[in-house]
Amino acid sequence: MKSSKPGKRVWIALSALSASAALAVAVAAPASAGVPSAVITGKSAPSGVKVSLFATNTDAQNVPASAGANSFHSSIHDLAIVDGKLFAGYGDYNANTGPVNLNSYSIATGAEKHEVTGIPAEELGKLKLLDGTLYAPNVDPRVSWTSAANYGSYDSATHAGSYIANTPFIHVFDVAKLGDELFMAGSIVNPDKTAYGPTNTLAAIKKSVDGGATWTIDRTAADDPVVLSTYPGDGEYARYYWLAVAGGKLYTRASTMSSTGDPSLAFTYPGKDGVEHTAYNTPGLDVYTPGSGWSAIDAGPTIATLPHPYHVDAVGSKIIFAMSGFRGVTGSVTVNGQTTAVPVFDTTTNTYGSLNAPGVYSVLDTYQDGPTSYILANNPVAPSIYSSTDGSTWTKLADAIMPAYYDAKSIAVSNGIAYIGSSKANIYKLTLPGSSTSTGGKR
Repeated sequence: MKSSKPGKRVWIALSALSASAALAVAVAAPASAGVPSAVITGKSAPSGVKVSLFATNTDAQNVPASAGANSFHSSIHDLAIVDGKLFAGYGDYNANTGPVNLNSYSIATGAEKHEVTGIPAEELGKLKLLDGTLYAPNVDPRVSWTSAANYGSYDSATHAGSYIANTPFIHVFDVAKLGDELFMAGSIVNPDKTAYGPTNTLAAIKKSVDGGATWTIDRTAADDPVVLSTYPGDGEYARYYWLAVAGGKLYTRASTMSSTGDPSLAFTYPGKDGVEHTAYNTPGLDVYTPGSGWSAIDAGPTIATLPHPYHVDAVGSKIIFAMSGFRGVTGSVTVNGQTTAVPVFDTTTNTYGSLNAPGVYSVLDTYQDGPTSYILANNPVAPSIYSSTDGSTWTKLADAIMPAYYDAKSIAVSNGIAYIGSSKANIYKLTLPGSSTSTGGKR
């Protein structure tokens, strides 16, 4: 799963496992000893709602010839609603596509608008709406590793978009905000080996206290130099892939490799010295508390895998890992005779558990619309939409009948209308039975 190209897509939590092997790990992992993190209600729910075409992201639709037929470029990775517009992320940083545009679609008409053009990025993989401003992190900047690269943005107060680049990053995967403090997560070139250790690159979180005008390195992590001495390729893939805010705190986990660890987190790789080696995924989470700073959480030898596009979001006190499974000693649980292994981290107990969702094989995406949160889930019959107001109890609203079953990728909800991004540049919509009207939002 590692790429031989520096800085490309890395499923660090899956390590050297194949996709099928990773799935087997997630499904076959031993049952969690803790209390399940969330429960689906037994309430009967409407199903089989056919979607209709809302809009097409024309830039996502135009796949560069160099990207190849299997490119992620056309996938609508994420959706967000602000200022009466639906925004859609796309691109493929594994295939080196780009530059990309930050596009919106009128909720009233579906008309496409290029809010920000020519962003020097290969992909916009995640969209975050924070205090009225939409952030689209630059997943893989089309500039040197030491050049400034932040995010595309849209300000609902000024009704204008822009591209911000004022601090260096190799990758920017996520953005979060706590009060007046703004954070970016990703990876950087090591600016000072005396201060940060011998590795050439670092997983890094930067913080701004002046609205993004200036940034400082606030948290770092690195791969074990013992592993890097034999790991193939450029060998350095330490990254912070996600940020989630719950209970007034900021949570994250560094994806790094260690030369020692729990056997359940071990993986092997063919070293550049021609010998097979063993390394370990590094467990544990980092938490930032305003006024106190960073601390570490020991959640045991357990991690959630992170297939692209790395959607991790907090719903109430629960952090849900979309498109993910388990590695380590905590794993799947059985609900109504079906094995499920959707990882959830409970910030009240600092433990992992599973989202107990009968029929849900994986969560594709989450979305917050006012006080209600939604998940777009893979079910045996069709992609399904569930809602919750607390992150613990979920009610199934509808099965989305898509043109192709595996087409659904992302979701946004506003005024009782669900918008579903597809793998083929299209955005569909459906009316949710029994939904209440609200103003919209995004995490």
